Amino acid sequence: MAISVGATTPRLPGLDVIRGIAIALVLVRHSWPAVFAGAGIVGVVMFFTLSGYLITSLLQRELATTGRVSFSRFALMRAIRLVPALALMLVVFAIVESVFNPLGDRSTVALTITAALLYLRDFPLPFATSPAINTLWTLAVEEQFYLFWPAILVFATRRRVVGKTIVIALAGLIVASSVSVGVFAYDPATVYILPTTWASSLVVGAAAAVYRDRVVALLRAASRFRMPMMVAVAVLLAALSLYPSAKNTVWIYVVGGPTIAILTVVLIFVLGEWKSLPWRALEPVRLLGLVSYAVYIWNAIVLEWCVPMGPLSGIASIAITLLFGVVSWFTVERAARWLRRRIVASANGVWPRKVRTR
Repeated sequence: MAISVGATTPRLPGLDVIRGIAIALVLVRHSWPAVFAGAGIVGVVMFFTLSGYLITSLLQRELATTGRVSFSRFALMRAIRLVPALALMLVVFAIVESVFNPLGDRSTVALTITAALLYLRDFPLPFATSPAINTLWTLAVEEQFYLFWPAILVFATRRRVVGKTIVIALAGLIVASSVSVGVFAYDPATVYILPTTWASSLVVGAAAAVYRDRVVALLRAASRFRMPMMVAVAVLLAALSLYPSAKNTVWIYVVGGPTIAILTVVLIFVLGEWKSLPWRALEPVRLLGLVSYAVYIWNAIVLEWCVPMGPLSGIASIAITLLFGVVSWFTVERAARWLRRRIVASANGVWPRKVRTR
């Protein structure tokens, strides 16, 4: 029976802590951009790196166990995981804007929902969309990664050129990012959301999964320096989070993204070893990581709704976003997880479009 990618993988507390840190950085950047100018970049790249690592690990497990990858099942499981929470937010957005129109975006509701569901927000669009989906460019980048990476990984595995493929992908994306910075130098906001700008961090995460044994061996060899290393990682990530005018700085795009991704890889391998949390104080961070996906989806629209609150908008937006994230988790997301488990339990291994490795 084929393994369903991403369907029954147990949640590791350390990885949820990483998610919690990442979403916290995004929240404070959105609420207080003048203080935490680079925090959004750090948080997003951490998410991308972790996603690249986990997806590649799951694909490799399926390849090693069955010798093939079911692309149709992969797509189905990703959709069940991602679409329900997104759909809930879009339904609420459509109702609120159509009835009350607080953002003045009633005329753009249809196009906004179309752009969100087709994962187009990381491209410059020829039509206006609501700021309620401004943050969904990251989901678009990940979805495009899911679209291409499984086939690329299977092809590279069959040809025994996985390492070369990763190097080529990283080099190509860094070059593409550099070119886009040059072409759109007049408009940093466009560079920021392009699919090529931060995609290298997804590949860094994928590389960490492919070379997991080597990374683990390297970290074990440096085990006596683990504490100084973790302190250094924390300091560097904090410094980048506070870096002024991060979105307008060229080196952040070309060098900063891969650097943050590498630092995140260290966190993944160190915190990923935790069977349980070493300190109870980390439990709120873990719980935040548990609902991080919905929190991220809701934050943009809540920010817009809270603008009239003035100085209190930052704190209010975080509180309301967390509330909506928890509601999403206990309703549509838990139901989606149950559905995924049921699909895995009932699967007989007969799925279309399987690609075999030699």
